[in-house]
Amino acid sequence: MDYQTNLDTVLDAILEAKNYAPIKSRRVILDLKGNADLAGIEEEIIYQLLDKLEQDYEVLKAKVNKRKKIVEIILLDNFEDWYKNYLLRKKEDIKNLEYLNLLKVYDVCIDIDSQIQMYAKDEVIIPSLPTRVKFQELFSIDLPSSRDQYQRDRLEGVNYLRRHGVIVEFEVLDDPFILSIYPEWRIRINVAKFEQFYKKIAKEFHRRHKLASSTEEIKVKANFDSITACLKIGDKKVCFQKESLRASLLNLLFESKKNLTKKWYWDEVMSKLGERKEDFPSKELKVKFYSAVDGIVKQVAKKTGINDFLLYDYQTLQVNPKYI
Repeated sequence: MDYQTNLDTVLDAILEAKNYAPIKSRRVILDLKGNADLAGIEEEIIYQLLDKLEQDYEVLKAKVNKRKKIVEIILLDNFEDWYKNYLLRKKEDIKNLEYLNLLKVYDVCIDIDSQIQMYAKDEVIIPSLPTRVKFQELFSIDLPSSRDQYQRDRLEGVNYLRRHGVIVEFEVLDDPFILSIYPEWRIRINVAKFEQFYKKIAKEFHRRHKLASSTEEIKVKANFDSITACLKIGDKKVCFQKESLRASLLNLLFESKKNLTKKWYWDEVMSKLGERKEDFPSKELKVKFYSAVDGIVKQVAKKTGINDFLLYDYQTLQVNPKYI
């Protein structure tokens, strides 16, 4: 196991032991023999991690009895705050980012790197709304609401990079001669941090992309439970609101083997779901269809990392055969 996994295991063991201590007590007894998870880590590594928590982070005091394989731990007053911040930092680690959040950050990084290549400067100007879309998951249809959302997603990516010290200056460039709700952004980066971060996020993106692509070789079955409105793909589950259009659409697709393998046209789908052309303008109904399908794909991608569950465009829809 790596350092992060080992540290998480030790912290989990400390918190589990704390559950057996009196409520106000800060004294915890860690039994290395009695904890199955700790048994998978070498004792010396456990002692090193406890020493790091004591000496570097200063959140506890540990008294080790190597003969009995017992550690007496006193949790200091700052332990809870430190642990809360530790969990928050871990949440926003690249490896733990949900797929769509990863794309938001990576999308901005690609633009920054492209400008560095062309001008060899630590200060670059990038669009808040690029004309070339890199990831369909972020901008799948050209509507005003989609443009606004894409811009907000990229701004979230920028703010993530600012928190991590990759971007050190950020400015929205308002040109008085050009009226635009999508202005350019001036960004100054810490070059060393950017290079390190860019390599790391590119590696994580390609790892996940390869993992998603490998489902072509490993057959992953998909099933939809109409009672719980939950879609299961392999061992991963994505749940939808029961009365939503997304859930109704999935229920239609999984109603029979014929429906599951069929290529559907938008008007047929909406008619089956009780959405009639007589009640809505054709264009509005088509947008409603596309938004529901696109929403399913994004929700599945966010929860599972699988971004090709449905094959679709503005007119048609089909479940990807590799998940049938």
